[in-house]
Amino acid sequence: MSTRIVLALVSLSVLATAACATQAPSRVKASRAAPSPIAVATPAEPASAVDAEPAPATPPPSPSAAEPAAPPTTPAPPRFIISKGTRVLMFGDSMVTSGLGVYLEERIVARGGKLFLISKGSSTSATWGDGRELQELLTRLRPDVVLVVLASNELFVPNPEARRYAVRAIVDRIGKRPCLWIGPAPWLPEKGIIGVVRSASPPCRFFDSTSLTLERQPDHIHPTLLGGKVWADAVWQDAFEEGSP
Repeated sequence: MSTRIVLALVSLSVLATAACATQAPSRVKASRAAPSPIAVATPAEPASAVDAEPAPATPPPSPSAAEPAAPPTTPAPPRFIISKGTRVLMFGDSMVTSGLGVYLEERIVARGGKLFLISKGSSTSATWGDGRELQELLTRLRPDVVLVVLASNELFVPNPEARRYAVRAIVDRIGKRPCLWIGPAPWLPEKGIIGVVRSASPPCRFFDSTSLTLERQPDHIHPTLLGGKVWADAVWQDAFEEGSP
């Protein structure tokens, strides 16, 4: 092989090597210009209300914790038994003789008892609570049972609570004798005396007359004899032993 041919081959080889070297950086640059994609983490979706574990429910309060226990109710005193020789004192305002006392006496006498009727017109619980007359009657008549007919003249007092002391004074004077306080039968809306008498009269038995419809006299206050009979019948059925006629 001649020297010229060798030199030509060497030249071609050098040129080929130089061309490869020139093209390589461009390929490197291209690979650097297009960075590989970066994986982005997708945030997790919040758990739905259905998938989430429910919080433990708060148990409902027990009845004892939610509401205070009702105070024990005091049982009503036993009904009265009227028999031969039973002495009954019935005192109070003018309602005593407005048919009420007349028909109660009829029933008491039929059982062999005796009824003492004491009526003071326009009298009040203060009249009887402050005075000495009640104590004198109790000492003189020695009743086995006492019936109180008061508060009709106090239905419209503006401060009925102020009469509580008088109701208690009457009850204290009656002492341990069986007693019944016959509440008034209002003819107009009252101011609260009935509630005072009801709460202050124990241990006396209390008869609530507010639901009664009574025939009245022309003054529209006092019952007629027929109205008094309706009143007496209701009192008897509520407070006296069923065996009594």
